[in-house]
Amino acid sequence: MKQIDNHKKTEHFVFREPENSQELLDLFKLRYKVYRSSRLALFIKENKYEIDIDQYDFHARHFGMYSVESGKETAIGYLRVVEDLVVTKQTYLNAVLKQIPQLSQNIDDKPSYDFPLMDYVPETELIKEKINQVHRNHERVVEACRMAIDPAVRSLRVAKHIFEASMAIYWFHYEFHHMFACIDTSKKGFYARYVVCPFAGIPESDFTGMGVSSSCLFGSKASLSEKFCSRFEKMADTYKATGRICCFPSEPNRFAETKPFKLIPTWSRFLEQPKISL
Repeated sequence: MKQIDNHKKTEHFVFREPENSQELLDLFKLRYKVYRSSRLALFIKENKYEIDIDQYDFHARHFGMYSVESGKETAIGYLRVVEDLVVTKQTYLNAVLKQIPQLSQNIDDKPSYDFPLMDYVPETELIKEKINQVHRNHERVVEACRMAIDPAVRSLRVAKHIFEASMAIYWFHYEFHHMFACIDTSKKGFYARYVVCPFAGIPESDFTGMGVSSSCLFGSKASLSEKFCSRFEKMADTYKATGRICCFPSEPNRFAETKPFKLIPTWSRFLEQPKISL
């Protein structure tokens, strides 16, 4: 991944869920902007609102990566984690659709499959079999997808924190067990360090139609090294206490600000949201 170091003024980065419907809308706009300006544009339906949203968003938790400068947080990255069951009530997502009802045409009553990658990976039966096996073992699985990083600040550091923080949250906070991901094959070395590797039986090929080889990956919490387990447990503890996981460029093992940030209580997610600004 090409390094672009535009972080000189950035104090640190924060990975967290959006705290209101406007923040979620801003993340959907970032997702649209990044994908539509890349070779992944075919994944995003063009629309005049320049917002990406689809039926899998109701089965996902949405996370933003924010740069922090002088106390101000600016969204510079995004990741969607799709769960194998519908997640808790999507108040913020409903608020976005209420404000822009035209976007509802991108939302079907039910997704075609359990996970987005099954829409284009040809060997869907193998994935279905794996999901069924996971559930028979009373375990759960997710798909990490739609990672988007603003090209102006794209770097390995940002990508690493997004991925590690999401793994920490899902494997050591929500207690999930496995994950799928679909990636550009040239990036598989990055994921291999976490033992997230090509899924057996699905050959690497241009199954996404991007003109380059893609890989379907699978990883498990049980395969993590002790080094990563220890690191991710600390991240998860920080997330449980603060609702955010920080990245300090000069302090790689520090995950929380000195100044505490106020957590938004769970009940506030069900309050009426203010009018969204387009």
